[in-house]
Amino acid sequence: ATCAEVHESLVYDLCWHVFEKRQEGIAAPPLLISCGGDGRMLIHEVPEDLVPVPGLGAPRLKLHARVTLPNHVYSARPYLALSSDPRCLVMVAGHKGGVSLCQVSRELKIADSGFGSSWVAYTPQTVQVPFQAVRPAQGASQPDVLCVRFSTQANSLDNVYVSDDAGHLLLFQMRNDVSAGVSASLVRSYASSELTGTAIHSFEIVTKQLLQGRRITSVQASMSDDWALLFARDHTIRLASLQRGVLKVEQKMLGLESGSYPVRGTLSPDGAYVACGSETGELLFWTSKDGKPVMPPGVPQVRLAGPLMDTIWSDRHHLIACCALDGSALPLLAFVGEAKAEKTRETQEDAIPHRPPPLTASAPEVRQQAELSALAISGISTAIDSDYKRWADNWINSNENPRSAIALEEKRRIKENILLNILDKKGVEEAQSHLATARTLPGPM
Repeated sequence: ATCAEVHESLVYDLCWHVFEKRQEGIAAPPLLISCGGDGRMLIHEVPEDLVPVPGLGAPRLKLHARVTLPNHVYSARPYLALSSDPRCLVMVAGHKGGVSLCQVSRELKIADSGFGSSWVAYTPQTVQVPFQAVRPAQGASQPDVLCVRFSTQANSLDNVYVSDDAGHLLLFQMRNDVSAGVSASLVRSYASSELTGTAIHSFEIVTKQLLQGRRITSVQASMSDDWALLFARDHTIRLASLQRGVLKVEQKMLGLESGSYPVRGTLSPDGAYVACGSETGELLFWTSKDGKPVMPPGVPQVRLAGPLMDTIWSDRHHLIACCALDGSALPLLAFVGEAKAEKTRETQEDAIPHRPPPLTASAPEVRQQAELSALAISGISTAIDSDYKRWADNWINSNENPRSAIALEEKRRIKENILLNILDKKGVEEAQSHLATARTLPGPM
């Protein structure tokens, strides 16, 4: 799908929001929220049934609301405590010059016919959060807030953290007063001498992952407000604990380049690994325990033509995705992890008795059979093309795009699997054909 309205400048941040509650028994569609350098936040509805637009092909997401702020909007996140009911959406936005609160009131409209309904958004209300400067040299000026994230701990869901362009993390506490409405107040700021003057362009609050994966103890968690994974423009990723105004760096991950582009990464759901891109186009991995790099073949080997800007790890599946900034690079790569088989070879052969052995250099007859099947199914006549073996060998071993994100050995393995799958499919089709023929034959008299 495409969005009904687009930003007129760079898109700095994206996030989803799903309403937990229902209104009149009707669930509200999820929302896609984007932040841009044009000073706007665009909120699009994502319905379950995406209908293509005649003449345009791809479905269009409906623009639900448009929030305008004074300048570049770098990041925004919904305040879940007040955004579970679909009648109200409250967001915290970080932008050039500070932090703002945005409230969008909504109403469910039932169609005049009585069939169907839609959510209508009223004019958004915004207010900038006042707070004293954390940089005395700049007087009353406020910093540029580059990233916004809420705490994930059950007892501190009202805590929102923001990072600025001078190496600080700031903690705000959200409040909802009946008379004054929604507000936020600065509680404290966190600083480290090694980050002074360095922009923290992104961070993630990772206390929950570290506790679930037993990477930290409950005692360690109680001694700090939260734990954060910091991405700064000094070629270093930091795992830090936020301790009452002190940003204590617990572990560092080195080896990436991030001085010019705001590359950002992710922590695995069990808190064991950190993954992040680099300006070199590489996808890098480290262990969170000691900060040591993890090398292929244990992790994907990726090197794209342009800076690898963002990496995300699914919290429900063994899935990781990354994207690059370059005209000739793949826009998005996704990798799925596979659990190592623990069955013995005999058990595997018993479970799949008719599956041919894997394609390897030591099984030329299997390779030849797969090549014949591939040629036949693809419409290439082996009688006409007597050079089919050379064609298959050239295809498997070719490397048409040396700048590809996939290594040559991985390409060979993928191509061999393609031929093997074609062979399997052909075998199943032939067996079904024989079975159908047998069923049509007359039985014994």
